[in-house]
Amino acid sequence: MGRLIRRTILGLITVLVIVIVGVIGAFYAGVKLPVYQALTPITFANWNQTRAVNASVDHDSNLQRQAGRVFFTTDVAVPETVQRMKDFLDGGRQEIVACGPQKLYLHRLANAKLSVEGPVIGISGALVLELDGLLTATDDWPVAVTVRTGYDRTRLWADIVALNVANLPSEMVDAIRERIPRMTYTREKILDEAQAALSPDLAESFAKRRMDLDLAFEDIAPAIIDGDLQVIATISVDESALLGLVGDQIAGMPDRAGTAVAEILSPAAAQAQLLNQLKDLTEGVGKELVDQLQNGGNPQQIIEQTLTGLTDCETRF
Repeated sequence: MGRLIRRTILGLITVLVIVIVGVIGAFYAGVKLPVYQALTPITFANWNQTRAVNASVDHDSNLQRQAGRVFFTTDVAVPETVQRMKDFLDGGRQEIVACGPQKLYLHRLANAKLSVEGPVIGISGALVLELDGLLTATDDWPVAVTVRTGYDRTRLWADIVALNVANLPSEMVDAIRERIPRMTYTREKILDEAQAALSPDLAESFAKRRMDLDLAFEDIAPAIIDGDLQVIATISVDESALLGLVGDQIAGMPDRAGTAVAEILSPAAAQAQLLNQLKDLTEGVGKELVDQLQNGGNPQQIIEQTLTGLTDCETRF
């Protein structure tokens, strides 16, 4: 029995060595290797900070060595993206813009459809909006939004380049669009959040080598899969700096080596922390319209004529 146990242990060790050697060989041969895959629950505030939104993110990561750098690619998908958008925009009755006495309130997103063409994400649907002032009306009004994504070596960004809401005057719509800032994610922010998510000893080594890592954004590509938004993003770091970071742990505490590698390469805790911070997008008519509609008025023309020439528009969010 003792001999059988010894042989079993020896066999397991042999298999483990073969696997380790194979993985190392594959890494240096430039083979794409899986790193981490999980469905991570996240919670973040809705757009006007009135309640929490629960969602999940499906992410699948891999790494590949090329020309002295290590490339990390993460495929991120948000299940039920449209429903999560509805949850995010549902903030009750929120005033969003006022042009003198005329006010516009956002209630919620009624419906939406996503599309992607290259780096451009399109959102079309209907918002439940309310006008109050010179004209009063509450209805589901068609909306179209165009978001352009981009990147350079040190930044990722997304810009709203077009916003159209049926029947609303351009002054109101332009005030809203101009108020929404470019969403930017920098290399420094990623490094800060990664360092904060690591254990103290690894964070200390990371702080010393973070500039040597030379983290760079290599690609960002949005897509729509089965109606849900998917984003594939790739970053790269200097190979010698990354291996030096792991080497610090091996030299200082041999039994920390495996844990250190897992912490660096597995984005579970760091990614959950990052995504949790993601905050920095009744049918009926009022008496005025009823009177005009009963006299044969066209709703779209009535709104446009009543609200023509609005000035001094100010956003309220």
